[in-house]
Amino acid sequence: MVHASEEAKAAAEEDHGKMEGRRSNMGLTESEIFGNIFVFNFAGHDSIAITLTYVITHLAAHPEVQDWIGEEIQHVCKSQEEGATVSYRDAFPKLKRCTAVVYETLRTSTPFPAITKTTGSMPRTLKIGGKPLLLPAGMNIICTFPSIHSHPRYWGDDADVWRPARWIATTPPTPTPDGKGIGDSAFDRESLSSPPPGSFLPWADGERVCPGKKFAQVELVGAVSALFADGWSVEPVREGEGKSMEAARGRIKSMIQDSGMVLLVEMLHPERVGLRWVRREKKKGI
Repeated sequence: MVHASEEAKAAAEEDHGKMEGRRSNMGLTESEIFGNIFVFNFAGHDSIAITLTYVITHLAAHPEVQDWIGEEIQHVCKSQEEGATVSYRDAFPKLKRCTAVVYETLRTSTPFPAITKTTGSMPRTLKIGGKPLLLPAGMNIICTFPSIHSHPRYWGDDADVWRPARWIATTPPTPTPDGKGIGDSAFDRESLSSPPPGSFLPWADGERVCPGKKFAQVELVGAVSALFADGWSVEPVREGEGKSMEAARGRIKSMIQDSGMVLLVEMLHPERVGLRWVRREKKKGI
């Protein structure tokens, strides 16, 4: 952006044009450059950090889901030596459970509370329930993500429950040619479900979808698969002698519910519950 702007400025000066205070057809003004830099840094760092915090905290409250994604990570990375790097092409498309954890976290705990759309300078006609609805020019429409992401019409009666398995569809097993066994693994029979259009909007949708959508998906799934590889798990730190692990997990769930707007939506008091990483034995024969 900076390079394009400098080239445009140089060309304008050569033509005795005046660039200051107005936009060039060849580049961006200085204020536009600063605005884009701010958006890229803010959206690309805070949103990822907050989402990853929610992911780890949700998983600390649900050890069964940690086991679930651990099985997948071990299956995908089983042929890799310890410490070796797994390529994007070999791993990302197969980490469907890890992706489901990220999606479910963004559905229930998205850092962005809403997005504003406008009709612009012209009236727009929408069809709702088969009937045309005329929206006047200059009208702003605010889509609230928590409302959409928790609507029973799209997500069922347990829409308020964090349940990553809702994103996974499983096909029946394929028998071997001799009919005496199963020809494919459980992981190969799983696929990511697609929600109804317009019901899942953490990156918005349509022509103005977030340009960092794919990068964010890969970064978050990669972080989850790396953190929970090799038998690692996360658990809450118990407070006081005799306190149960169930009570500690209950505090975590309450802490997630105690979220609010800062610059984005995030947990207001994450310091109230400590988390620790522990090593578990790898499951064999998966």
